[in-house]
Amino acid sequence: MRKLCWVLLLAALAPWAFLAFGETAKKAKTVGKKLAKPADFESLSEPERRAIVLEQIAQDQHKKRDEKQKAERAGALKSAAKLEAVLKSASDDEKSALLYELGVTHLQVNNAVPALRAFRQLADSPDEWDDRARIHLFDVLLYDNLSLDDAADVLPPAVDPLRRTSVGNSSGSALLLAPHQVSDKPLSPDAVAANLAARRALLEFINGQPTTFAANSGGAPIWSALCNWKPEFADVLDEKSDASWLVRLAELHFATNDHETVAALASAVVADKKLHPTKAQKSFAYFRRAQAAYQLHATMRPAERGLKEIVADYANAVKAEKDAPWAGDAVFLQGNVLWNQFQDDAAAIKLWKELLARYPRSASAENAGYNIGVLYQLYGASDKAKAAFRDFRDRFPDSRLLAGLNSDGLAAHIKPIRHPDSPKP
Repeated sequence: MRKLCWVLLLAALAPWAFLAFGETAKKAKTVGKKLAKPADFESLSEPERRAIVLEQIAQDQHKKRDEKQKAERAGALKSAAKLEAVLKSASDDEKSALLYELGVTHLQVNNAVPALRAFRQLADSPDEWDDRARIHLFDVLLYDNLSLDDAADVLPPAVDPLRRTSVGNSSGSALLLAPHQVSDKPLSPDAVAANLAARRALLEFINGQPTTFAANSGGAPIWSALCNWKPEFADVLDEKSDASWLVRLAELHFATNDHETVAALASAVVADKKLHPTKAQKSFAYFRRAQAAYQLHATMRPAERGLKEIVADYANAVKAEKDAPWAGDAVFLQGNVLWNQFQDDAAAIKLWKELLARYPRSASAENAGYNIGVLYQLYGASDKAKAAFRDFRDRFPDSRLLAGLNSDGLAAHIKPIRHPDSPKP
């Protein structure tokens, strides 16, 4: 019952999310601890209790996800076993279709190794199934095995022009599958050709080569993003290293809000010892991984990284390259997480002041300066709030946020509340 009360309290604090202007972040020492016993729980401060409840919620999410994946995997293994039994006595004409179905069955539950084995057999067979297999084989090799060269090798040198549909201007719809997506119905020859063309264009993109690819309106978001590519931080994507292609691929998925893929690819950039990203690329990977993981938390989707790890990623982004153009944003978002998730106003204010001092030209500096005044005012420190808002006015004389200040120099919409760590009356 007590935990439920804390969950309700967190929900009640949601209106203060106006402070976020994006995400949030903090390094809460209690998050990494084991969940407190009821007796210990009473002795903790409110921010510490909140951190424990958030950790419990995250653990419950992981448990539910793992149970669901376990059930789906068990079902897939049963289906795969039946298909393999049928394969033993199938005729040569039937084997290709069965192998394809076997590969898809494994692919749908992320069993990459057996899926890869089935698709490899098909890709080597000279029949109508070979190109269908190559589509999925490319995806598995690129996204699961992170093997750029191997993925490139499975694509045919060119798509047969007699079968190729104009992906951009066709009056018909050539279904374009996103990576790891499986069609509910067999792909037409035109759709197979279009998918091979799309994956070749993706290969050109991650190698930094120009592409003239154009997707129709029925394509998955990744292909639309590829056609309308406008990178936010082009310079870091153009830096040369053996991790450049992964950084580019992760950024393409970031543009489509595919946060799970972004987190996985960014993790490879920062953790794979065989790769040697530049300092800026490593910093950028930390930054994007933190953003992606936070968005997964915000939408209640399973995330491999917890809130304390998100905070650490924002800090590592700055540590890896303190002069990166996203460094100010990383400091700001770290402060946001600290406040929004753990109500640690002191840590958030400290970070936002650091942002104003080190990155005054950051796009996040304006929001950081305003938030400092808001937090001071929220907890009754009116003199500090007035001073913070005066500093804000001096720094940002044209800010639209100034319209929210009253004649006393305070935010008109903020009503002070008792600080969580103050003694109870």
